[in-house]
Amino acid sequence: MKNIILKIILPLVAFGGIAGGVVCYRIYSENKKLEGLAAKVENGAEHLRQIKEEEKKLWDFDSTNDNEARFNIAVLKNILGDKDGALKEYLAILSASGGKTDEKNTKVLNNIADIYQDKMEWGKAEEYYKKLLSADPQFIQAYRNLGN
Repeated sequence: MKNIILKIILPLVAFGGIAGGVVCYRIYSENKKLEGLAAKVENGAEHLRQIKEEEKKLWDFDSTNDNEARFNIAVLKNILGDKDGALKEYLAILSASGGKTDEKNTKVLNNIADIYQDKMEWGKAEEYYKKLLSADPQFIQAYRNLGN
């Protein structure tokens, strides 16, 4: 029994502590980054508070509100200037829907394409505008954006 504890359980606990520490550090770093961005934006503190409120919904054991919370977080992060953070949230929404590019995800697809355009990643922007138009051919702004 002592060998099992030393060979299996102890390394798992140690790894869990390291992994937990890495996760905590990432969360801390993300919070510091957002605080820095919020200080530079009008109403930044309020946007940061709203992000925290929406993040609570991701941990409330009710997955029915996760995509809405992620969407709101993405919008707020984009306002703060965290394009990569916003993109991560939008892509998580698409992933949660199995990558479906249906009408329900048109706002998500448009916002992803807009962010890629802002980041001057033209190929990615075009890819998502085309996905958007395949889901909703009546989304006129996407045609305009593709022409730019």
